[in-house]
Parts: sequence; structure tokens; C-alpha cells
Amino acid sequence: MLKRHPYIIRSIWRRSYEHINPIFFSTLHVNEFPKSGGTWLCRMLSDVLDRRFDDNRYPKMGAAIMKHHRKSLNLMPTITVIRDPRDVAVSYFHHMLTTFTDDPFNKHGVRIMQEEIYEGKSADESNKDQLLAFITKLTTSPVSPVFTWGDFYRHQTQNNNPIIRYEDMRTNPLESIGRVLKAVGADYSIDRLEEVIEANNIEKILAKRRKDGTQDGNFFIRRGKIGGWSDTLDEKSIALIEKDAGDLLDRFGYR
Repeated sequence: MLKRHPYIIRSIWRRSYEHINPIFFSTLHVNEFPKSGGTWLCRMLSDVLDRRFDDNRYPKMGAAIMKHHRKSLNLMPTITVIRDPRDVAVSYFHHMLTTFTDDPFNKHGVRIMQEEIYEGKSADESNKDQLLAFITKLTTSPVSPVFTWGDFYRHQTQNNNPIIRYEDMRTNPLESIGRVLKAVGADYSIDRLEEVIEANNIEKILAKRRKDGTQDGNFFIRRGKIGGWSDTLDEKSIALIEKDAGDLLDRFGYR
């Protein structure tokens, strides 16, 4: 049990916290399928709203931003983040290859995926067979999370939570983030939002790594590219993802 779920105590604390903290402090929830840009958004919201964001740690009491990967999340207010599932699949594949240099929190997920797919061996990033095996698992019999991208977002569209596209955050962050903040009734400064967006510009973060000579490490932010899947996925992988996503691709402008 502990080998499969080594963070069970933290998970129990988080589940209790998400109900107790809002009684005393303002708490904004962000829900996403993994690798959709939720962490990036939460970091910006934390700075804009001056609230805690205790990601992958034991959260402490106080005004907070909480991130989730939960299909059923009956917490208010909640912002849902969505990203093209084909880009998500590629990003998640790399996420599960090796433990991050800057934050090793993903080591448990890496171990599970190596046991389930890679048979305990390190996957070759350029190996199409490994990528196809990963995507097959992700779309037909997922392990972490235990639901597919399509299952997750079909569930999310049944509620009235505001939805923000990762692609809009990249191309028009001021308008898209401002829209969801207004939708959840958050009080914020446009000037402060502009400052935070500039400080969290992904292209500038990657450029700084290149300048510092650290771009070859395995980092949480790898590329963040829109449409990068077209350079990576084969036809079978694309078909698996699109079958799972169904009409959501059209509904959210991904096809």
C-alpha cells in the first residue's frame, strides 16, 4: 500500500485541509488533467492574489490556491484548465521519464510508469515504441491518473466552473486569466497581473536556461510548446488520443 501510495498521509491531510481551510480563509481551487498548465497558472494566481500555493507539500492554513487532478471535485470556487490532449500526452510522457532536476516530486510517478510500461528501464526519449506504449496505457487503461483525458473533461463540462485554455494563457494571458479571475469573483490588480505574467513568461524562463547553460536538464517546464505534438506523434498515437477525446476536440477548438 505504502509503496503504491507513499504520500497517503499527505493526501489525507490535503483532503481535510481543502474543507477546513475555506471556513477561515479564502481558497481558490484549480483543477486539471496533469500537464495542462495548472501549476503554471497556480503560481501566477498565488502572486497576483497574494495567496499560498503549497504544491506537492503539506499545505498550511491561510488564504490559498489549491491544485487538483480530480474528476469529481465539488469545491467552490474552482477554475478548470484544459490543454490540447495531444500536447498533454507528449508532455506527460516526458514528465514520466526521469525525476526532475529542479524538483524531484515526480519520482513516485516515474517509478510507477517504469514498472507498468518501461519494465524498470529508462525510456529513450526518441523511442517511438515507448511513446506509443505510454499513450496506449494513457488512453485505454490509465494508471496515474486512473481516468483518461476524455473522461476527465467530459465530467468537467457538466458543471459551471470557468474553463481556461492553456493555449489562451500562452497567447493572450492578460485577457484569459483576467476573465477567469472575474468569473470566480477574485479581486485583483491589472497592473499586478501584468507584472506576474511577465515574470512567468515561459519563453523567457527557457531563454534564461539556455543563457545559463542549464537547458539540458530534466525540468518541470520542458518546452510548453503549442502544437508540438505534430512533430512527435505517429498516426496510431494520434488516433488513440482523438478517439478518447471525441467531440471535445471540436468543442474546445483543437480540431
